[in-house]
Amino acid sequence: MEDTQRYGRLNLSRKGRIEAFLEKNPSAAGPGVINAGVYLFSAAMIGKICSLEGPSLEHDVFETLPAGTLNAVIGEGPFIDIGTPEDLARAEDVLKPFSPV
Repeated sequence: MEDTQRYGRLNLSRKGRIEAFLEKNPSAAGPGVINAGVYLFSAAMIGKICSLEGPSLEHDVFETLPAGTLNAVIGEGPFIDIGTPEDLARAEDVLKPFSPV
């Protein structure tokens, strides 16, 4: 993203491992990789997550894991934040090219 300030930003190693997860950090403005909120966990990781306290996956789980525990896959393509009225309004136009005929 050109400006990551309003999103969860990821600091990645050269191998694509997540070194830091910075959830909506106002001091992290500028370009970078954001968390799009799509996850794939092993059964062991789900067990670990369930054993931790807190309602926030990003704050209470990701930020407490040792650096390099999670891997990132960087996707190329449009991104919309359907949590904002503006992006939700344009979601149909953004997703139209990906819809079956």
